[in-house]
Amino acid sequence: MSGKSGAPLANTNSVRHGLYRLTSHDRVKAQRIRRRVARRLQDVAPELRQIMRPVTVALVEIEDRLEIMRNDLDERGLTNAQGEPRGLVSEYRHYVNLWLKLLTANGQTLTSFTSTRRDAFQGDALALQRWAEGDES
Repeated sequence: MSGKSGAPLANTNSVRHGLYRLTSHDRVKAQRIRRRVARRLQDVAPELRQIMRPVTVALVEIEDRLEIMRNDLDERGLTNAQGEPRGLVSEYRHYVNLWLKLLTANGQTLTSFTSTRRDAFQGDALALQRWAEGDES
């Protein structure tokens, strides 16, 4: 016995099989997502792009998965041969809810937009009114 225990040194099996790979194997899909993210961040101020990029990437990836799921459900239907809902239906609903929560959290739905920017809508009119009355505060 050599007195050594554990995995052999320089074990590269996990690197070769790709289970722990962080990036997608599909280069076309990765490029498509990068382009969609760049298009969405095109009109965003440069100092905010770095902050908004991870959330935008997550939104675009979820939208991409939703599109694939929606196409599959359109082609194969919502139910299986026994008339029961397919497993993909619940997963699709889960992703739609996740997508809506991300949009709401980022102020990209109408309700969340107005609730986070209420002062911007009413603040300008109130500031003009105070200025007209001569109030300096």
